[in-house]
Amino acid sequence: MPGPGRTVAAGAASGFALRRRHSYATIIVDAETGERIGVLPDREAATTREPWQLRPCS
Repeated sequence: MPGPGRTVAAGAASGFALRRRHSYATIIVDAETGERIGVLPDREAATTREPWQLRPCS
């Protein structure tokens, strides 16, 4: 996830299979630059929300 002092104006997340029907992960990218920010160990909403402290869009 973004390190100290790094901000991301817009991020995107996408789930993908590491192994079909057995193992899944989520990749997080900076939507403006396309730079990979991190890979999370599963596709659960709580896992994605926790490090980002996501808030609803207004």
